[in-house]
Amino acid sequence: MIEVTVEEEHGWKYWNWKTPFKKKSELSNWWKNLDYNLISEAVFTVGEDRAGMMRQIFGGVWEEHRVAPSETHECYMHLHDKEDSYLQISHPEKKFPEDRQLFYCDGKESPEFEVVQHEVSVD
Repeated sequence: MIEVTVEEEHGWKYWNWKTPFKKKSELSNWWKNLDYNLISEAVFTVGEDRAGMMRQIFGGVWEEHRVAPSETHECYMHLHDKEDSYLQISHPEKKFPEDRQLFYCDGKESPEFEVVQHEVSVD
């Protein structure tokens, strides 16, 4: 199972998402085919059982963290709205540790490396 560190709404909440996927390629295919309107529904719907709601919308198991985790998984997702949500998949087995795929809500992979949070990478 692939685990994803999820940042919701620019640090408002953090999650560990144990996805139903076994391969990173399955996770990226899921993102490319996701109904991106579900992101706003997940982020902006208020309720007591937030983990249950996330599970219902996205599947898998969701564990809430009150603060930012000290270490993140190889897969990282930012959820806010369709304009700035993304999925980042790192590949530490490749030659350079900054090797990663970055997917935005258009379902396409970013063609070049970008500044993501406090990381700096090259074209």
